[in-house]
Amino acid sequence: MKRNQSKGLFGLALCGMCALGGGTVLAQPTVQVVWEAPSSKPLLDKTGKPLTAGLATAGDGAILELGYYDAGTVSSPFQGKFIALTGVSSAVASLRTTSVGDSGGEANGTFSISTNFKDGAAVFQGDPPESGTPLVIRFYDGKTVAASKYYNAVSGAANWLWKAPAEAPGSFVVLSLADSDLVWQGGLGSAFKTTLEGPPPAINQAVDGGGSSGGESSNEFPAMIGAALSLNVPEANKSATYRSTELPPGLRLNTSTGVVSGVPSAAGNYAVTVTPVNSSGVAQTGIEFKINVAPIAKGVVGKFIGLVERSAAANSNRGGQIQLTTTAAGGYSGRVYLGTRSYSITGKLGLQATHTEGATIVVALPQLGSGAQLELGFDGSTQSFSGTLSNKSESASVSGVQAPWSAAYPANSLKGAYAFRLSLDEPGDLVPEGYGYGKVNVAATSGIAAISGVLADGSKVSGSVVMGKAGELAVYCATTSVSVAGWLALEAAEAPSSANSIGGGLSWLRPAGTGTVYAAGFGPVNLQVEGGTPVIVPAKGLVLGLEAVSEANPMNAKLTFAGGGLEDEFSRDFAVKATTSAAKNTATIPDGTPTLTLPVINPSTGAFSGTFVLAGTSRVTDRTVVFQGQAVTIGGETRGYGYFLMPVLPTQKQTLMTSPKLSGSVIFESL
Repeated sequence: MKRNQSKGLFGLALCGMCALGGGTVLAQPTVQVVWEAPSSKPLLDKTGKPLTAGLATAGDGAILELGYYDAGTVSSPFQGKFIALTGVSSAVASLRTTSVGDSGGEANGTFSISTNFKDGAAVFQGDPPESGTPLVIRFYDGKTVAASKYYNAVSGAANWLWKAPAEAPGSFVVLSLADSDLVWQGGLGSAFKTTLEGPPPAINQAVDGGGSSGGESSNEFPAMIGAALSLNVPEANKSATYRSTELPPGLRLNTSTGVVSGVPSAAGNYAVTVTPVNSSGVAQTGIEFKINVAPIAKGVVGKFIGLVERSAAANSNRGGQIQLTTTAAGGYSGRVYLGTRSYSITGKLGLQATHTEGATIVVALPQLGSGAQLELGFDGSTQSFSGTLSNKSESASVSGVQAPWSAAYPANSLKGAYAFRLSLDEPGDLVPEGYGYGKVNVAATSGIAAISGVLADGSKVSGSVVMGKAGELAVYCATTSVSVAGWLALEAAEAPSSANSIGGGLSWLRPAGTGTVYAAGFGPVNLQVEGGTPVIVPAKGLVLGLEAVSEANPMNAKLTFAGGGLEDEFSRDFAVKATTSAAKNTATIPDGTPTLTLPVINPSTGAFSGTFVLAGTSRVTDRTVVFQGQAVTIGGETRGYGYFLMPVLPTQKQTLMTSPKLSGSVIFESL
């Protein structure tokens, strides 16, 4: 049975592959589709017999159509709705006459047809198939579609892919049942085993948002990356299944229940169509609605730093620190620092599409005991988080801020070096009376602040922390002998950064221990933090911006000592001079009591140190006391602040080496 039609959009009759070299010149860019069934691969009816050739005047074979499925892929060519290019379902009247069995000359079940598709010709129902779409041959078991009960469709591999009309004539697609990679819609040997589509099912167009804020009238549903979503598509009848198009990545359709659910992973506005299918056929009109997936708020994504308050029951009064990184995909990772130990945490943020500026974290910390957990809530509008760290006994509050710094958003106004002083809010006999001091250096692109300092009992603290969005520093340092925690704040001045300042407060806990320095422990006590950017001393200049000495003014500096067991505060005036080396200043101190030395003064760093000697009743009780400090600018005025540790006079069974030491203060300033 051979179809030969030379008018309309059909080309000349071709017999298998031999005609492809025939060389008919086509006037327009054309795709020529040659479709054939050789004698070795005939079309079969539902009993497995080849379709009869029929008569030229009255075909008794099957309706034959060339087309494609609108959602078909190379791996799944039969997905979606069938679109006929030729045959009775074609959108073009002149292409509706193709059928098998209406002309003689071929063996039963075989055919050879050539169809030309010219660029610009209106031969497509809707848009033409995209290049690479698998083409199919579809045939029915009756003389008309209405009389048919079954159909089948066949597709193939590379030779069956649609080509867009070429710029020059002569592009070919060959659809042959002789190909070795054929795929039948119902499987191998399944001719006419697929039930014919019938009338579409009746459907209700409303979609149930399952608690989302989308309404039935708009059929638009808000969603957010990382936030679970569930939409119920109404059931056509109890035997319905479902197909869908353009679901957001991360969502899937349950083809049995019609529920669209999952966790979106890409932002965008998605126009979704879900089509019910029942035993009667496929709905001609699907259920259309929109899913608008928003990104996670910028104020929730990035690096965060925070502190855990001190709690006797929750963390043995050590407090803690939390470092977190959250991602645009809704994940988080970080560490919780409590005392000398730390714990890794990781997971997925708790997100809701109706709460676009927020997120939560709830993570168990069984290392801290049964029932221990961390609960945090993020506020994207303020770029912060807060919550609790709890166990069965007590909860400790937690708070933190976002650190937004990057090469694209550098902390230029706050970068650089700072020097600060630490002073007790309420000095007393059982706590150090000296001044602690330290330095901070902020990197612009990372926002990381390197911190180092010395407390008034000689304890050293150091570390680094990422700076918060408004210059906040969540300081936390815990060892077996010291625990310091609190918030510092860097503030940019309106003038150049040389006038920037640092302030805030820290709590200081020294656990009971051994040794001669406050072995009984103390605290927590509150430390006030004050300082600013260091004064830059020119080469061969004087620390603190001291005036040069002269005959009229032979002294230009003063040291004042107080507390730490001193019976009386004392001060000494002296002269500071620059040396030929820019690395130090020298001090000339007149004779006096106590004997005082100041061997080290570094003008570039502001560091100073020295000794004084308190004479005892004998040389055995003479006390040589070391002091040290650093220059700090507070409110535009630069002074040196520091501490000394002085042993108390020994009692029986004690020496100056074993007697307790107390901390006092030293101030270095200009006259």
